[in-house]
Amino acid sequence: MTTDASKDDSGKQLTIRILWGMAIGIGVGVFLNFITTQVLAEGGQTLISDWLTNGIFQFVGRAFVNLLQVIVIPLVLVSLISGTAAMEDIAKVGRIGLKTLLLYLFTTALAISFAMGAALLLQPGAGFPIDDTVAFTAKEAPPLVQVFINIIPKNVFNAMASGNMLPIIVFAVLIGLSITMAGEAGKRVLGFVNDLNAVVMKLVWIVMQLAPYGVFALIARTFANEGFSAFLPLLKYFLLVIAVLIFHAAVTYPTILKLL
Repeated sequence: MTTDASKDDSGKQLTIRILWGMAIGIGVGVFLNFITTQVLAEGGQTLISDWLTNGIFQFVGRAFVNLLQVIVIPLVLVSLISGTAAMEDIAKVGRIGLKTLLLYLFTTALAISFAMGAALLLQPGAGFPIDDTVAFTAKEAPPLVQVFINIIPKNVFNAMASGNMLPIIVFAVLIGLSITMAGEAGKRVLGFVNDLNAVVMKLVWIVMQLAPYGVFALIARTFANEGFSAFLPLLKYFLLVIAVLIFHAAVTYPTILKLL
């Protein structure tokens, strides 16, 4: 039987492997950038670029990102249905559901505000070489009423396809409530959902075991294309993200726990 201590050890080992993947990726990427810009002739440069940098590295990195994206919605949907249906008191579910939604919106707004404020103040991407020929036009923000209307799903499959999480959360809570109210039929469905939840969690575990390789490929490709000049801007961005996450975890959540 797997213990909590073994799970913690496994998580620490995975973190160490991911950090090693980052470090090795930086080294490999800088080395490839050096030999393609300073050593190899045009034919060798093309070979490394086509087969390694924009071939194997791009495939492995993009495949890992796609896997991360594909597990998010099944994870949220199944775990929320399972958790909601496990509460037998409908009134309790309603109260908890409303509080959860409000807390989600509040903490998300705080997280976005901290991130934008820190980014505007420190500008972590300054100095990073980018293609300035790409044009981007931001969408006009919808009215506040429309934002709340969009929370109510009219097509859950479309919400899943577009990665729109709030309608998926509402749909999952409604399904969980329906399972609770359906009696014996609901209990049979809940058993299936719990089994499906265990399968999805195992899928998450499988994808996370690939994280060191995906991180290595993404980092190696970036440094192979940009060279060591990408290191300081990326390091600044990385440290800023960590700092904001630590602040959010160490200040925002304890404050909410203290007040509420």
